[in-house]
Amino acid sequence: MLTGRVGQQAGYLGPWLITTGLLGIGGGASQVWQLDASGHSGRRFPDPDYRSHTTASTAELLDHPGAVTRRLTNRLLRTLGSIGVAAPLLADADQ
Repeated sequence: MLTGRVGQQAGYLGPWLITTGLLGIGGGASQVWQLDASGHSGRRFPDPDYRSHTTASTAELLDHPGAVTRRLTNRLLRTLGSIGVAAPLLADADQ
């Protein structure tokens, strides 16, 4: 994650609070399922917005960005049934 590189350049090794959010996603479905030829309509996101946060050290941001991103997006991807599609993007090189 770019945040880790900023911390590295600034000499900050402590914890970061990382947040992400999607506003107005309520009722939305994964485009992966909408494009699926099997006719599966996909699950809809039940809440109006998606918000998530986690903490990570500069070292974790640099060495394991997939793990940090997975913590931020896991609930969203599971709710929409898209965790399997996103899994390769959330894997770190050493996994």
